[in-house]
Amino acid sequence: MDKSRFGLNQIPMPPTVNTIEYIGPHSPFQKLIEFHRKSCGFSLAQLAKKIGVPHVRLYIWMHNIHGIPHMKAFDRKYIRRLAEVLNISRSDIKGALDASRRIAARRVIDALTGSYGYWDPT
Repeated sequence: MDKSRFGLNQIPMPPTVNTIEYIGPHSPFQKLIEFHRKSCGFSLAQLAKKIGVPHVRLYIWMHNIHGIPHMKAFDRKYIRRLAEVLNISRSDIKGALDASRRIAARRVIDALTGSYGYWDPT
């Protein structure tokens, strides 16, 4: 059956609203975890299994454009598990998370005010 006769091929599809942009690890938190993951020889899937999260969740943490895990998806227990598995101190992970949050907050402020300073959103 030819679907074009019924106009099905001409329906414009809007972009998905919930699209999340992904890039390589770039925030202090992402760089810290990525460096130690590679030095321990773990794949992303292996690390996810060891800390007890789905592979896709860890992928989002490591590639999210904001550079930090969403607060509803990241708990203190994950800091403990990452510290144990990757041999990093908890304070180093917390410090990297805080630094990443400050960078992300600065990006939001710059985007709202139109003053991008050191960060170009394009």
